[in-house]
Amino acid sequence: MLAATAAWSLGRWLLGRWALPAAVTFAAGAAMLSTLIFVLLAAALARPPGLITLGLLCLAPAWIAKRPRSGWTLPPRWCWIPLLAYGVLYGIHALAPEIQTDALNYHLMIPVEAQRSGRFPAAVSFYNVLPQGVETLFALAFAVGGDSAAKLLHLVFLGATIGLLGWLSTELAGDPRAGWSAGLFYALTPVVGMSATCAFNDAALAYVMLATSALLGLWWKQQQPRLLFAAGICAGFCYAIKMTGGLAVATALVAVFLRARGWRPVLFFLLGAGAASGPWIARAYLLTGNPFAPLLNQLFPNPYFHLESEKALGAYLRHYGGIEWSSIGQELTLYGDQLQGVVGPLWLLSPLLLLGLRHRPVRLLFTLGAISLTPWFLNVGARFLMPALVFFSLAWMLVMPERLRVALVLGQALLSWPPILERYTHPNNWALIGEQPWGVALGLEPRESYLKRRSDDWNVAQMVRAHTTEADQVLDLIGAPAAITARNLISAWQTARGEILVKVLETGAIPDQGWMIEWSSQFDEVEVDAVRLRFQSSQQTSTGLYEIRLLGAGGTPLKPDSLWSIESKPNPWESPLAIDGSLVTAWWTWEPVKAGMYYQLELPARERISEIRVIGHRSAASLAISLEARAEDWRPLPVGPPWRRPGLNLRRPAISFLQRQQVTHILAASGHDGFGRLSSDLIRQQKEWGLKAVAEDRGVVLLKLVP
Repeated sequence: MLAATAAWSLGRWLLGRWALPAAVTFAAGAAMLSTLIFVLLAAALARPPGLITLGLLCLAPAWIAKRPRSGWTLPPRWCWIPLLAYGVLYGIHALAPEIQTDALNYHLMIPVEAQRSGRFPAAVSFYNVLPQGVETLFALAFAVGGDSAAKLLHLVFLGATIGLLGWLSTELAGDPRAGWSAGLFYALTPVVGMSATCAFNDAALAYVMLATSALLGLWWKQQQPRLLFAAGICAGFCYAIKMTGGLAVATALVAVFLRARGWRPVLFFLLGAGAASGPWIARAYLLTGNPFAPLLNQLFPNPYFHLESEKALGAYLRHYGGIEWSSIGQELTLYGDQLQGVVGPLWLLSPLLLLGLRHRPVRLLFTLGAISLTPWFLNVGARFLMPALVFFSLAWMLVMPERLRVALVLGQALLSWPPILERYTHPNNWALIGEQPWGVALGLEPRESYLKRRSDDWNVAQMVRAHTTEADQVLDLIGAPAAITARNLISAWQTARGEILVKVLETGAIPDQGWMIEWSSQFDEVEVDAVRLRFQSSQQTSTGLYEIRLLGAGGTPLKPDSLWSIESKPNPWESPLAIDGSLVTAWWTWEPVKAGMYYQLELPARERISEIRVIGHRSAASLAISLEARAEDWRPLPVGPPWRRPGLNLRRPAISFLQRQQVTHILAASGHDGFGRLSSDLIRQQKEWGLKAVAEDRGVVLLKLVP
């Protein structure tokens, strides 16, 4: 494993003067290696030869570093049975080809693009601008051994967690057996094993957060600047892995303030944290103008991401489609279908750790676990508990007597073994249940045969690649696996552009009562050089304006030209869509309407007008609006009540707009959730839309836009 060894080598060089095991130094080295690969990607030098060369060069520091004995303690004998059994199970799953949707759509995007072009993915989308510190490490592993190597690297992070808990338990309480028990109990947790054997980043985040705490504890005792720098680079790496990992930076910074004497330690910490997290923040800012893109768009408005979509996604992740809090315990411990995984029923006994709060190590670990738990409330999926479970498991095992620890670990091993796990969890539980990939992992089954049989995503990718070219642009309504499709996919929700295209198609789908309402303002002919519409009331949803038309003598509309100046608040980037002469495009607020929001047109010269017509989305029917015109001063204009326009067949104009946006295909699948209803209309009414189905696989249809 070149990536893992290179990371360990860099960590050993940085921390070689201390008697630290590889399970500690690996974290700092991984952060350093990730930053180096970031530089290669930014310079478009991250093709396999460049990555492998970097990995080989990073092996050298290990040979020049000091090598004090680390005092490594082997696991107790009883641990070897579950270690070996689950080591084989996890290894087999890690060796198998990747079939998980999130990995194929997101986590492997950087590795695949690095192999193809040596750079970051070009598209500015939700996932592509997120920090991806572990995915840069995957790029090196992928260059050597493909997706299985990336999965194995993630599994290494889990193994390092077990060793780190064994060492940390010795440092905190002089009891390495408690640490080994905690590490095994955590590693045998079903959702942990599932995530760690995929090309995900959850196991890596949990490990690096634990390593940050360990290094910070060492600095607390020894006050050595290099230790603090290492803790800082690990804390920054937590952010680079996931934005919620920024909590590690904030927590560690508070600890440094409490212990530091002067500003120098704080600067050392911030230097390390900035080295690991700064490149990702800078990249997001340069791409979008928002240093924390794709989130915090309310603080940093930009044309790439809509605030409404950010809030909708956040609301969904907080309850996963409406799960009740009263049932979360059952979902997390027994069922696993709604929260995508289980931790196992024995975790219900973990509150026993509260019995040991009188001991300082237990209090410290409980506090760190509680802090690490807070981001879970933003995404209640089971795997997002992993950073907290690491701390809670060690605190719990420090409280338990040795025999009870053994019973708990062996019980967890028994209850998590796939044939037993599938007896009490839901069939859709996200876990290592069902068919085991022994054949493909051991080379007894062809990779393509396995993927065709097990992965709908792989089949969709094959279909799209077979019927499109690299020059085509595909509007993706199903969430196709972008990492392995190798085509220009426009996500229906990950970008502002995709959401605009979806709105256009939805406008063309002809609802029963029509999408649109219209206000009319008629008055004696006047000369004006500006017109302004202002919302005078508020509502909890967004709304849109399809067209604002200024009419002159005889009812002739003024034709907008490039000299017209448009000012709008919010969303100034899409304001031209309300004067482009098309009823399928619109200026949307993309956030709840607030009184005072406005849309203003300024003309290059005075024009005589006698009427203004405003065509808006039906969601604006209950809003009060005002119209003003400016000659010398602003003057109010009369506004009649809105009336509902009849439904129009706008399917062809919608497709014409997509064609002007260089869209060549639409990937759709009928259904009742997501974009399923729109997809159903596109598939059923192909001729009326101007579409032609060119391929179909298991309900997924590739539609081509007909000229």
